[in-house]
Amino acid sequence: MKKYYLLHLLSRTIFGIYYSCSIVNMISDGMTIQQACLASFCLCLGVSVFEIPFGFIADKFGRKLSVLGGLTAHCIGFGVFAYSTALFPVSMACIAFGMTLISGADKAWYVSQLELLPDRKITTETLFLNLSLVERGAMVIGAFVGPYFMARNPPMVWGITSLVAFVALTYGSFLPDHHKLNEKKNKNVVSPKLDWNSLLNGASVSFFVLLFSNFFFGFAEGSKGLVIQPYIMGISSGYVGILTIHQLLCVAFRFSGIMFYKKVLQAYAKGPQFVALSTFIMFLSSVVALSTQSYLVFIMFFGLAIFALGWGEPLMDSTINDKITNSKLKATYFSMNSMFTNVGEALSLLYLSFVLTKEDMTLGWGMAAIGFLVSVVVFSGAVVLRKRELGVVQEASIAK
Repeated sequence: MKKYYLLHLLSRTIFGIYYSCSIVNMISDGMTIQQACLASFCLCLGVSVFEIPFGFIADKFGRKLSVLGGLTAHCIGFGVFAYSTALFPVSMACIAFGMTLISGADKAWYVSQLELLPDRKITTETLFLNLSLVERGAMVIGAFVGPYFMARNPPMVWGITSLVAFVALTYGSFLPDHHKLNEKKNKNVVSPKLDWNSLLNGASVSFFVLLFSNFFFGFAEGSKGLVIQPYIMGISSGYVGILTIHQLLCVAFRFSGIMFYKKVLQAYAKGPQFVALSTFIMFLSSVVALSTQSYLVFIMFFGLAIFALGWGEPLMDSTINDKITNSKLKATYFSMNSMFTNVGEALSLLYLSFVLTKEDMTLGWGMAAIGFLVSVVVFSGAVVLRKRELGVVQEASIAK
């Protein structure tokens, strides 16, 4: 799996650069906070609309092919943006297209390779934890490259991002897709079908409840993610350096959270029980953010939230994977989950685009707190429902 970890590092470095300075770059180019909201809303909405169809295309024609297509779109999109900021709508369309192709397909691709290994030594949960660790490494790269070049030559940032996408595309083309190779060898394998019956029967009921949990989580993350960069800009004139330090602190907290779970928490209970705890800690951090103007106080509690997110995010992916009963539609289900998250983000961004100002960011944190809290409640319901589902299955097997 090490080869796939390297591909994940390269592909996530693109996001590391983009998310390190995207909002700041928009504002420094003359956009208002409302326009930055609307631009982010369009991106989330564009991605979410095509999530399920493109997830199915990945299942149908190859998850590797879908990931490579997404990297190609990123290479073009960021290249266009580096060439001319006047072509911003075109570049954002390409970037959104690339996100949609990769979303769901990459996780399904990696999991399918793991499940096909004859002597696999790691669990699915460990795989997602490792992928999250790799992603943190990509964010470290983004934390340095993004803000550094943005302060000196903004177009160069997007040129480098386009180059990274090209390197990832070239490297990924050499990696095997054993899942599709096995299908070609076995002529009796039935191709996946995209219809409501296939979707409803291919995952447990608790999976669909879980989607609503991630809708509110996306609602919270959209609100929080939008206000954090302007918040940092407001407290320091040297915001580029602060952004780098902030991003590195986030990576350190996230890495610590993953290792804390692997070394301590994992021995006490199953992963899903700690997802709700993770989200609840993020809810508390958002409440604190509402009541402080001190960056040091804020970063302590925000760091605690990132610490909890370290184990919460990969465990959520593992929980979702365990609830999928039709592996032929795995990319479709991961994409469906991303769709709900993106829709939640899009709605929060749309609302904030009309009411948020650079002088008052508390509304964004308030919305984040509400979203995290509701996400905890719904997720807890999904866990309870899953236990009942497993109990029914066990009783049925005993009866037989």
